[in-house]
Amino acid sequence: MRYRFIALALCLLSGCKIAVSAGFDCSLANLSPTEKTICSNEYLSGLDSALNNFFKKTYDSSLSRGRLLERQKEWLKERNSCLEDVSCITNSYLLRNRSLAASNNLRNVNDIFNREGDKLDEMLDGPIKTRSGFTITDSPWLVKKYFHLIVLMEELILKKCMCRQY
Repeated sequence: MRYRFIALALCLLSGCKIAVSAGFDCSLANLSPTEKTICSNEYLSGLDSALNNFFKKTYDSSLSRGRLLERQKEWLKERNSCLEDVSCITNSYLLRNRSLAASNNLRNVNDIFNREGDKLDEMLDGPIKTRSGFTITDSPWLVKKYFHLIVLMEELILKKCMCRQY
């Protein structure tokens, strides 16, 4: 963790340019006016790339994916109503990114408690039937992991973006 933070700091201090692109194909002929504006603006492309990462993390850990997809479609309609208004598109992305980043993402318990010496019960080999006839099956527990937005931004920059020095 410390090394990633140092790498991020060095990148920012050395004047690296972070190359990002929109999360959709900008070469398509049938892009909406909003999508064309996003493709032509590096900052908006970066916001779109960040949104895709936030959405993927939220989707992967969501217990209500259907509702998440509905909300995303609603947001896309709102975003597309901005047409070519850069300020409107920017505000739309900032609000959506904040919403996705703040969602209570659930993680597999083994992803959080993976330190040497941590003790977790082994998973069941098969289902167990109770006296009253209920069947219990084991699946990885989902737990909330609390983290700071800086960690997400750090991961986004270091994992998904290319850094070039001038």
